[in-house]
Amino acid sequence: MQRSHYSMMERATVSPLLQERIDQDRKVQVRGIDYAFYLLIHHYEDFAQAGLTPEQPRAAYLAAYAEGIKARADQQGKEKQDEMASFLLDSLW
Repeated sequence: MQRSHYSMMERATVSPLLQERIDQDRKVQVRGIDYAFYLLIHHYEDFAQAGLTPEQPRAAYLAAYAEGIKARADQQGKEKQDEMASFLLDSLW
């Protein structure tokens, strides 16, 4: 799985919620798939207003994201990434 580390320069390009978490933890590890799901769900309504129609309803993406986190749970050495994924998912509910 891809891991993202956000530096000071990159902070301006991440969502405000993730930026706040970065400020708290100083170093944040996020799987690329988790951040992609977060951005898709977070901006779902913006996409719809712009005329982009995602294939599934927002609730289906939330369920898929939750299932992905559950399936990867307890992978040794991935605890921080799982914690961040759960944090991002919780923020979307």
